[in-house]
Amino acid sequence: MRHCVPRRAAWRSNFTSAAAVGVLVLLLFAARRVWLAFTTSTASSSPIAKLSRGEQMVRSGLWDELTAATSHYPGEKVSGGIFLYKRQTSMLSRLLEEMASEHEQSGRRVQVCETGFGAGHSTALWLASHPLVDVLVFDNFDRAYQRECLEVLEASFPGRVTHVEGDTCKTVPGYQAAQGGFA
Repeated sequence: MRHCVPRRAAWRSNFTSAAAVGVLVLLLFAARRVWLAFTTSTASSSPIAKLSRGEQMVRSGLWDELTAATSHYPGEKVSGGIFLYKRQTSMLSRLLEEMASEHEQSGRRVQVCETGFGAGHSTALWLASHPLVDVLVFDNFDRAYQRECLEVLEASFPGRVTHVEGDTCKTVPGYQAAQGGFA
């Protein structure tokens, strides 16, 4: 069965897809630039010197605070864990750091939109990467530890975390419609 789309809507959809591909290509070029800088870095031999600003901050205690918050709920399975993927953590943190640095002179903020909060480890990484980064989180917040983890991040980064509670299949499109898109 073929899905029919009116001609104007199809054009708009194709245009939107082309724009999204263009943005993706730009992000890939930026990621490549970060990767090359990361792999050819001549930083000191100290392991902490090779970490991005975000990684340094979260590893200096913020992730420990989140882990401590989850420990108050024994038997509750903790989801997420960007810290398990060190290369991914480093690449994404450096890419976000570079993007935010490019916005410094204009003072424009960078908004990360995240579906799925888990225990907040990736949200912590994004927020720690640069002071101009804000995070918009969509999640059901149905795990016992999630509220406490969110409070830890809200206290550490006042005014920089916004959360939308509910089924992301409904809240993401609803938020986008109500706000006229994402910043």
